[in-house]
Amino acid sequence: MLTINPKIGNCDLFLTLIALVISLYLSFTSEFLLPQIMIIVGLTFLYLFREKLLLAAIIIGLLTATSEHFEQYRLFITLPSIILLVILFIREFGFNIKDYPKIPGEISFFIILLLLTLTLSTLNSSYFLTSLAASIRMFIFLFISYLFFSFLRNEKNILIYIYSLISVLLVIGTLMIIDLFNVGIQLYFQRVLLTSFFNLQGSLAYTGYTVFFITISLITSMFFLERFNTNKYKIILSSLFLFNIIVLILANSRGGIAASIISILFILWVLNRPLLVKLFLSVIVILLVIFLTNNDINETVNTYLRLETASDREVYWQTGIDVINDYPLFGLGPDTFYKNFFSYSPSSILAYYRPEIAIQGKPHPHNFFLFFTAENGVLGFITSISFFIIFFYLAVGAIKRTRQLNKEYFILSVAITGIGLGIFFRSFIEVTGYLIYGYITRDLPFWLTFIILIFIYQKSKKEFRPHKKFFFDEN
Repeated sequence: MLTINPKIGNCDLFLTLIALVISLYLSFTSEFLLPQIMIIVGLTFLYLFREKLLLAAIIIGLLTATSEHFEQYRLFITLPSIILLVILFIREFGFNIKDYPKIPGEISFFIILLLLTLTLSTLNSSYFLTSLAASIRMFIFLFISYLFFSFLRNEKNILIYIYSLISVLLVIGTLMIIDLFNVGIQLYFQRVLLTSFFNLQGSLAYTGYTVFFITISLITSMFFLERFNTNKYKIILSSLFLFNIIVLILANSRGGIAASIISILFILWVLNRPLLVKLFLSVIVILLVIFLTNNDINETVNTYLRLETASDREVYWQTGIDVINDYPLFGLGPDTFYKNFFSYSPSSILAYYRPEIAIQGKPHPHNFFLFFTAENGVLGFITSISFFIIFFYLAVGAIKRTRQLNKEYFILSVAITGIGLGIFFRSFIEVTGYLIYGYITRDLPFWLTFIILIFIYQKSKKEFRPHKKFFFDEN
């Protein structure tokens, strides 16, 4: 039976802030009055009864209802979610900065470097307001990530974050399967974009989602956790793994599939090399048999992979290099590459960016390092490289320390390191996933796993000992 949190009883601050939130929110956005009231009442109810459910609801809401599919509801979800996260934070830690959770010095250094990079690039941008908006979004995104990090003082919230990401997989994956049944396989994967068939381009809207290859890595790691070493959990995890594979295929993202393979290979290489060898040999044999005996499957796979379009990447990479040559010091400015794309791109690819097609996404160099350098100059390049240096420094440290101290933390550290490897290699052919100026749907899934890694790293530095109970266990 649910019971109201006893801390709420004397929390005048909470009641005052809720009243202020409702009044301000409704005064600024009055067009959809009823949905706003329902959302705020629902989230407030969750706050009163189960804070962990509220955290899960916020994560799922931010990663599903704020996507392009529900753009009209983005403000109704994002604003209340951020405000409630702030309320939870103040309720937990108050206003004494000394009590706030500390982040590692390496992360502090990176954030300062990132903000300095964006500031200098924005000040020198020809599109100052666009760059300023992108920089502010990035700051807000980092603030949201810190709020989520602060709640990891309770180890059980790691479970909430992981389960929430898997829930997002189920929600978005279900929408994709519905699209598939509505339009059919052929039209779902149709690559020729026509204005009159815009509603048939379901697969293209999901290619930028990073949550799909993040969840499959987490699910893979969960097979090795003792908590899930029962037949019931193995069936559940196997079903989730299969569903995740289907969703990855439907997402029509070659970068996401490559990142998944790299991540899973790393996880198995560290946790169970004999299993990796067996699976590798089995997959090779199965693929050889299929491709040698069935031409239809061979043709289907080749069509899906679109290997003939791989050379198009060189054109996009060259546009990035040309921009860097012209703007080496400060770049074009945050989030402005697409405004200059047509000045550098050859006429052979301009047809891909007709107005009705461009709404699918902004053109970019299809390489994160070129992209971030083109927009932010030499500091952008240093920042993009520093991000991965710091990530893998923390990851290796967490793996080394937890190997003998805590098996569950060790497995999670390996899984998140694998996710980082997938993100890194994907960065050479895509740009989304971690630092695209605060786009929550694309970047937050990785940062939720990154802050788990930071939490484990900090705990491991204190040389914690294995507990009799792991945080997946219930109270």
